[in-house]
Amino acid sequence: RLYIQRKSESILLAFERDLPSSLTLIAASLSAGLSFLQALETFATENKSEVARQFRRALAEIQMGTPVERALNGVAHRMKSKDLEWAVFAFSVQREVGGSLAKILATTAETIESRAEIRREVRTLSAEGRLSSYVLMALPVGIFVFLLFLRPQFISMFWEEQIGHILLAFIALSMAVAWLWIRRLIRITV
Repeated sequence: RLYIQRKSESILLAFERDLPSSLTLIAASLSAGLSFLQALETFATENKSEVARQFRRALAEIQMGTPVERALNGVAHRMKSKDLEWAVFAFSVQREVGGSLAKILATTAETIESRAEIRREVRTLSAEGRLSSYVLMALPVGIFVFLLFLRPQFISMFWEEQIGHILLAFIALSMAVAWLWIRRLIRITV
């Protein structure tokens, strides 16, 4: 189960990483004179990325009669990509009001890339907080183990007396709450 979860997370990350450049390539194909479906098919057949694989699946759905927006939204939902949802929304708006789809996709790709850059910067800046949380959680456990080996009489009450059992349960609960609280403090969503 852990392997499958890791694998799916790596696929989702690869999709998000490659999406801006993929949209830029599709926009370039549109600028060269191809229709949207031709540009999408050209990209999907000539590329080996996860984005191309998902777009090939969407193209197969489109050939079976699924509307373009629904097929692309299906990709966005499968890949849990808000960025692609926004790109599909921009595509839908462009179909209704007109305009240059190539320019819209290029602008969307730039926006997605800027958001990814901000996410990376926030992750870098919050690294100190994450490291501090690991140290703060390991410190009481380390002291307990240190005392267990060097001065076991100092902490023998934890397993010899009823109040020690209650204190151990309280300490474990407090540490779990503190861990969740610290994780919540350092999690910044962009």
